[in-house]
Amino acid sequence: QDHADHVILIVRNIRQTIDEYHDILADIDYAKTWEEATEKIPNLYNGYIDMDNYAGWRDERVMDEIGWYGWVIDYWMESGLMRDYFD
Repeated sequence: QDHADHVILIVRNIRQTIDEYHDILADIDYAKTWEEATEKIPNLYNGYIDMDNYAGWRDERVMDEIGWYGWVIDYWMESGLMRDYFD
């Protein structure tokens, strides 16, 4: 065969990843749609992150975010098997 059958997935430290993900969400005002997020691209990496907002977001969503992060790893480790994370 002339097709690759392996993938290398490089995974960043989850603590840094979740912080960075929040910074991006804050920069785009927690946009809910693709259109909203696209309009706010010029705001990326230009603002100050309010630590109170971050703490509230983190406390509310961290376990879901960790689960989704694990889902991405599982997807690649299991050759693209899609799991129902909410099941």
